[in-house]
Amino acid sequence: MALIAAEEFSLNELVGEEAPKNDSRRKPKYVSTENGITKYWSGVGRTPRRIQEALNEGKNLDSFLITHY
Repeated sequence: MALIAAEEFSLNELVGEEAPKNDSRRKPKYVSTENGITKYWSGVGRTPRRIQEALNEGKNLDSFLITHY
């Protein structure tokens, strides 16, 4: 075990079990439909054009919230 630790291997690497992969993508929080295509947005970054246009018209951002996933 000391040799394994000295070489900086983990026991999982030697046994062949992989650690669970971390999905770094954010889950979508908002949904909109544009030209028949459903688009999702996590709420981070640039606001999608369809949602921004609706916000400019006075629509509330909560109306785009995904209620179930």
